[in-house]
Formats: sequence, C-alpha cells, structure tokens
Amino acid sequence: MAGNADRLVPTVIPSISTGGEARFSCMHGHEEMEARTELVTRATRDDVMCHVIFLKGFIAPKSQADKAEEILTHVGASFKFNAVWSQRQSQIDQAAADQINRNMQQYFRQERAVINNLNAEDENFFFDGRHRLRL
Repeated sequence: MAGNADRLVPTVIPSISTGGEARFSCMHGHEEMEARTELVTRATRDDVMCHVIFLKGFIAPKSQADKAEEILTHVGASFKFNAVWSQRQSQIDQAAADQINRNMQQYFRQERAVINNLNAEDENFFFDGRHRLRL
C-alpha cells in the first residue's frame, strides 16, 4: 500500500512512507454495513515533517462491500500525479503569499502614519502641572 502511494505521489525529499488499514462493521437501519479505510503517511527522515499522502475509505452494505472497494480502487488507480499542475499551484500559492505580504506592509505603513500623527498631536500640548495648555 505505501509503495503504491509513493508511486502515485512521488517526492525527492528523503522520507519514509507507512500505511495501514482498518475494517469495521455496524448495523444501520437493520442492515449490516461494512466500513473499510486505508491510509498512508509520509515522514521526512529527519522527522521534521509528516503528512497524509493517501486516504481512501467507504461504508457500504456488507453484501456490496467488495464491489465498493473495487470501484474505489479503480478510482484511486486512475489518479495521476501531474507535475505541471503542482508547479502551477505552487506559483498561485506564492502569488497569494506575496499579496498578503504587500497588504501587511501597507497596513504597517498606515499604522505608523497614525502613530506619528498621534505623537505629533501630543507634542502640541504643554502641561503646567495643573492644566493642559495648547501651544
């Protein structure tokens, strides 16, 4: 399972993929149901990062669980990693981060202008100990 996920979601980062699966059964509306799930995580070899790279699961009537798994496996097998899409998504992410940074810099400039105006206004006042006098 982890090997298949590694082929679907390749990486150049030194890492280790680990997978697992679980099956459950329950009753729903007087019908026996079965749930199956598979998960693969990938951790960098230095344990700095860990994330889910593959997750599939379903719940179906027990009599149809094998067919449901076959369909889900077919859907998963049709998934293809697209490096061009990934690169484009990275560009979109970077553009969004750049815009957020520009917005924050503008906010900081506005904040500094307000503070400077308040400080300038404060300098126009003189205290004689009892009264606040405007110069």
